[in-house]
Amino acid sequence: MNVSGVMGAGGAAGVGAATWSGASRRSGGSGAVGRMQSAITSVAQLLNMQPSQLVSRLGTGQSLASVATSQGISQDTLLSTVEKAVSGSAKQGATPLSGDALRLVAARIAASTSVPAGLSLRTRA
Repeated sequence: MNVSGVMGAGGAAGVGAATWSGASRRSGGSGAVGRMQSAITSVAQLLNMQPSQLVSRLGTGQSLASVATSQGISQDTLLSTVEKAVSGSAKQGATPLSGDALRLVAARIAASTSVPAGLSLRTRA
């Protein structure tokens, strides 16, 4: 599965900071910032990078998907890693995302070339 296949014909185009607000937030969940933070941490580990290095690459207009591809990581592996990170970032007791919603959120994260305001790369206590 590739990112554009999950997101439709538009693929990564048009996915920006606005993607992380509104509909992508879930009541009772960790929110978009927490999801992205978890995804960046997990993907950085997959790519043997520091999270700050990965964020720097996003700052140059690359997406998580393009960085992963340049490192020889398949889109399926990337999406699976992001899905696991997103699932694991939900607050205890929150209703989990459905399979389709989880895939959509993971694809949006993988295709994004920006990070939401408020993202912190500090390790959670």
